[in-house]
Amino acid sequence: MMHCPDVPILGGPSALVKLHLTDGLRGVPDAIERIVLDSYVSHPMRHRTSQEDGRRAAICVRWFASLVNENRWDRERALSSLRAALATELDGKTYTPSRLTRWAPDMTLVSE
Repeated sequence: MMHCPDVPILGGPSALVKLHLTDGLRGVPDAIERIVLDSYVSHPMRHRTSQEDGRRAAICVRWFASLVNENRWDRERALSSLRAALATELDGKTYTPSRLTRWAPDMTLVSE
């Protein structure tokens, strides 16, 4: 995993920091931080910036909120979809969440 200690993702008053305030979201900020850091492997930049970290984190936070609130997905399912959502948006496309109604943590999806 790529790490750049001088450009913290969780620094400042970002939406990611605000996620720490709710106990039901324990672990979500750390997961999003890992997803953002990992995204630089498939979508590198010449010079990584805190602004780009924030933009990528904001995409993840937006999709996490949408998947949990609008799609009524549980936290684990929403988190498991964030890598694909972020990669799709970084490719300049629109992410479309799965319409399958059942999900298992081992990534087995079953439609009804």
